[in-house]
Amino acid sequence: MIESVENATRLHIEWHILALTDKCYEQLLNLEESKNWKVFRITDLEDDEFVKLSWSRPWKEFCWTAASVFLYKTVQITETKYSGYIDADCYFFNDIEFLINEMCESSVLIFKHNFSPDRMTWLYSSGVYNVGLILGKTDTNFVSCLKRWRQQVITECVNDPELGKCGDQTYLNEWPDRYSFVKVSGRLGACLAPWNLNNFSEVCIRDNLIDGDPIDFFHFHGLSVLCKLTSYILYVPAGGYHIKVNNYLDIYRSYISHLASIHQRLKIPMPRISVSSFKRKVLRNWRQFEMIRA
Repeated sequence: MIESVENATRLHIEWHILALTDKCYEQLLNLEESKNWKVFRITDLEDDEFVKLSWSRPWKEFCWTAASVFLYKTVQITETKYSGYIDADCYFFNDIEFLINEMCESSVLIFKHNFSPDRMTWLYSSGVYNVGLILGKTDTNFVSCLKRWRQQVITECVNDPELGKCGDQTYLNEWPDRYSFVKVSGRLGACLAPWNLNNFSEVCIRDNLIDGDPIDFFHFHGLSVLCKLTSYILYVPAGGYHIKVNNYLDIYRSYISHLASIHQRLKIPMPRISVSSFKRKVLRNWRQFEMIRA
């Protein structure tokens, strides 16, 4: 994700990364690429309410809680004009500066899920907006918005589809009505993901276009990298989705190729799974396997 952003922009970006485990923290500190990174442990945030939740909340709910808590902390300590949160499974094909400029006079930019017709039932359970990327100006407007969001997820951060609760995400539903300074992105190629690809007809990755619009970034939700064979990587692009867009696999191939090159450069082995787990994946997604040369 970091390399995709930096490869596409001239902006200088300072990365703040929250390592949720000690092992992750140590590995990140040892990477040579980390010259413009600042890595935080949970305790570094100096947020007792958040730290206590690491002992009592289910791991998935705690990870969801972390996004708003960490962004709120980052906005308070940074001296940059703009700040934001990006999920690690997002990947940029275009300059992030286009999205920053889209804010204009607004203080916050958020992105719709833009569910395709076959996924519209998710609108209530998953929310109108996606938390994969949130951008904002480092001003009092953004801080006040994040302060309230942080308190909301500290109080409750559960996944309850019947009640329309999806971790930290469904809290964003009220933002455009509650805050006059929040803008919803209108770029069709922003926040592309398996849940909205069927709104389109064709991808042209060579020209970085989807139905003629620039591809800004893609959220690789549902991607499962199963294992690395001798010369190939076996993966499921988006388990449970039935994507019909022409050439959409080109997006996944470019991402997997970059991911594999990073694993090789950093000497990090690609994941391997057990035989039983592999069989379950085959039964569940037998039509969706893809292989790419490593």
